[in-house]
Amino acid sequence: MTAVLPPPRTRAGLLPVGRTSRTEDGERLHALLWVAGPGWRMISTAVLGGGLGERAWVLNAQVSHGYRRTDPDRHLAELARDAGVRDAGVGLMTAADVTRHGQAADGASKPSRAPASRSAAGPRCRPNVPRPRWDPARSTSWSRCPCR
Repeated sequence: MTAVLPPPRTRAGLLPVGRTSRTEDGERLHALLWVAGPGWRMISTAVLGGGLGERAWVLNAQVSHGYRRTDPDRHLAELARDAGVRDAGVGLMTAADVTRHGQAADGASKPSRAPASRSAAGPRCRPNVPRPRWDPARSTSWSRCPCR
């Protein structure tokens, strides 16, 4: 049996972050774009490109609070196409301000995340109710792995 190897990777280290912005329903929204190139195995719980597999890019798109579209996978694919990326990728959505993102390196793993949206729990709008603490389970995250 012949082994099929992925193409050589085109980048190493932390990926540079591209930023895009758009206006939807009168609201200015931002997105972050990482382009790893072919040959990267990524893992994510994303609605577009979720699971474990070869992916070439990651788009983390800010959406408005109260997002109502029923086709988030199609919406993310449109945003990715508008950003100029092709091939398989990961598409994430968050109501958080993605311009306040963070990246880190821990050995060979390169995780990245955007902060969780505090409005998901709702108490921010009510007086005399403390804001919820940051919950890492509500942040959008992804990781690329050096494994083949």
